[in-house]
Amino acid sequence: ANGSACTDANACTQTDTCQTGVCTGANSVTCTASDQCHVAGTCNTGTGVCTNPNKANGTACTDGNACTTSDVCSEGSCSGTAGTVPGNVASVLATKSGTTAVFNWSATAEASSYDMLRGKVSSWPVGSSPATETCFGGVLVNTASDGTVPGSGVGYWYLVRAQNACGSGGYGSQASNGIPTVPRLSGTCP
Repeated sequence: ANGSACTDANACTQTDTCQTGVCTGANSVTCTASDQCHVAGTCNTGTGVCTNPNKANGTACTDGNACTTSDVCSEGSCSGTAGTVPGNVASVLATKSGTTAVFNWSATAEASSYDMLRGKVSSWPVGSSPATETCFGGVLVNTASDGTVPGSGVGYWYLVRAQNACGSGGYGSQASNGIPTVPRLSGTCP
């Protein structure tokens, strides 16, 4: 009878019924691409499982990692070329404009922004007293200012580091006899 359940021997049809004496399959399995480095496959009539063919190697994709560039598919996986953490900022110049300290520095290759760190001279070296340090984070250009006027007998130090999606450069190193020794570290700027 029409509409009676049957089996058409095709695992890619999910609803099989008799129609005018013939077992007819319907509700076919739809094969879709599993991700951006695959194309839609075809259904295996014996198993009902879709194939999962790779896109051509070299097809552009996005691996979700902001630190990589030139992302492409390779053997069904998306990957990119690792980026570079920016180097240390050099040549920081401080000037005064009224009661505001203005800082300029040489732009650093690969930098997308900068952090400027301020601390009290009495709390040197960097990181030894985080409660006295202040972060001016996310500076998008190679200049920043600070209008905070130190109290009587208080002095400030300032350091700048570059950052990008791959990480942060350093604040430089403390030196002994002119030779860099220990990197300057602070947890004040995230």
